Amino acid sequence: MFVPLIALLVLAFSQLGTSQNANHPNNSIVGVWKLIEVNGKPIEGIQRIKLITETQFSWTTYSSGGIALQSAGGTYTLEGNVYTEFLKTTSDNMKSYLASKGVFTVEIKDNKLYQKGTLGNNVNSSKQSFDEVWKRVDNNSIIPTDN
Repeated sequence: MFVPLIALLVLAFSQLGTSQNANHPNNSIVGVWKLIEVNGKPIEGIQRIKLITETQFSWTTYSSGGIALQSAGGTYTLEGNVYTEFLKTTSDNMKSYLASKGVFTVEIKDNKLYQKGTLGNNVNSSKQSFDEVWKRVDNNSIIPTDN
């Protein structure tokens, strides 16, 4: 009775490790990203880090001294190259974006996430355009440091 149980557990844990690696290849949107460019211009003076899981995202903007300036997060869907964010939480200075929906086209190439689209404010229907380039970073690079 214990032999089949042990075999099942070994199989389950080996499959878990395999599926985790298979679900997070370099061309996956899941990961930790650092904003490096907006509208064709490099980022200076701040650092923005974006964390994307299988179903949720969050990002925080830090000053060069490591002080959190603003943040947002929520859920998302990804269908082909259409990435749709649904803002569920924001910092106080971004309350007007709460419950907004952002629709973007995305492309991942050379460990960079190219994200272009609009974030619509559901309250007054205003839209803000984004053209961003994010670079994949490892977990040790998410602590803000001087640029």
